[in-house]
Amino acid sequence: MKSTFSHLKKFRRKALWVCKQFSWVIFTFLIMTKASFALSYYSSGLVDVFLGGHSRRVTPPTAITKISDAASAAHALSSALASASYYGNLSTGTVSASANAKNGVDNNVWYEASAESSVDIFDTLYFNIPAGVYQDGLSVSAKGHISGSWSDSLWGTSRFGFVASLGNEEFVVQDKNDFSDVHLNDINQNFTLTTTLLSPGTVLNADKEIIKGIRLSLGGPMSLVASTLANGNSGPKEKTFGSVNFSNTGFFSEINTPEGVTWTSASGTFLSQPSAVPVPSSIILFGSALGFLGFRLKNKIA
Repeated sequence: MKSTFSHLKKFRRKALWVCKQFSWVIFTFLIMTKASFALSYYSSGLVDVFLGGHSRRVTPPTAITKISDAASAAHALSSALASASYYGNLSTGTVSASANAKNGVDNNVWYEASAESSVDIFDTLYFNIPAGVYQDGLSVSAKGHISGSWSDSLWGTSRFGFVASLGNEEFVVQDKNDFSDVHLNDINQNFTLTTTLLSPGTVLNADKEIIKGIRLSLGGPMSLVASTLANGNSGPKEKTFGSVNFSNTGFFSEINTPEGVTWTSASGTFLSQPSAVPVPSSIILFGSALGFLGFRLKNKIA
């Protein structure tokens, strides 16, 4: 009877924790959705670290062209840590984010950790098209790149999501590593988004302005998350980590328009500065691999 009561108490605590996390997600979504409706350009972001308690900061969609934040927590005696960061800049068309978590043990007490981050930047582009006959129609394209890595040990988890959009066209990449195995992944990919301005056979008797939204998001449709919380359900506990590194980054490099078509942005700064040249993701992945090997070697020595 006593054992059953103890299990019920544990289940109740776990259910309350899950409900609390879910309510945070809904609350954040409502704030960001409501705030973004009336803005022609915006930046938003989130960092959340957990190590014995949550430290969470949300910046809802705000009419600013540059945004960044970082948070961290550490337990010195156990070496457990959690860190999260993000950066977004409309003038370079760039987003970056990272999340790292590592558990630890001190005096037979385990300290589990998790970290979450996301960043979103949006601008409105105004394409000015001169009067004329457009037998073949008109389209514009945006070129970009995404580079990063995500890894975890057994009982660690890592996940990410990336979205780039121009008008109704989207490029989406997402992945989630569960706690059942060791993972070491990377991405280093170019992408091109093309959207139609005028359909074939269109005749313009006067100049015309066409509006298209452009967006970059690290964290949609899935936030960047690194966690060791699954280690608490693993039976015999062990040292565990999760890491998501997209600090190197997602960006738009150029907007390509037909001859005679010009464009401006609502922010007045979109792609006014060159994007940074990305470090090859193989180097990032190599660094993650070295970190993972060092982590395993340290555990074996300990």
